[in-house]
Amino acid sequence: MLSAQSGAVHNKLGLLFLEITRMQLEINRIYKGEKYVKEEKIRVLMIEPHKYPQEHILKNDLNSMQEAVGGLIDIIGLEENVCVLLNDDGKLIGLDGNRRLWNGDIIAGTFYVCGSDNEGNLTSLNDEQIERYSQMFFEPQEFRKEEVEETIRIDFFMF
Repeated sequence: MLSAQSGAVHNKLGLLFLEITRMQLEINRIYKGEKYVKEEKIRVLMIEPHKYPQEHILKNDLNSMQEAVGGLIDIIGLEENVCVLLNDDGKLIGLDGNRRLWNGDIIAGTFYVCGSDNEGNLTSLNDEQIERYSQMFFEPQEFRKEEVEETIRIDFFMF
């Protein structure tokens, strides 16, 4: 038999069911108009090797993102609420070097500058962000294959 006690629900064994609390928080968010609805398509900046940045509409699902970058995806944060979506294996499979990042790393292959939220979802860029990152990545850069290969890094994590 279930009984309500102090906003939580307990069963005879005394196990606490936190799902009721989670549901209540979600109901409160919806009631306050804070419910996040994932955008089906997002407005991003597409940056291809040897080309200038272009505004682009990208379907906001894994398959479309993998198709857009030509393989498995990786996401690198640029700053709060802005990230880069790229091919995780771009350097290993020999994609052309594209742009150098602030940390000296070189992105290989086409990449996308996207917005992001605090929950890890990709979102559309606003006009100001489109302008800012269009300027930041405006000039196409050329890299020798050896330069790109020198930035390959593989991290191993032990658990």
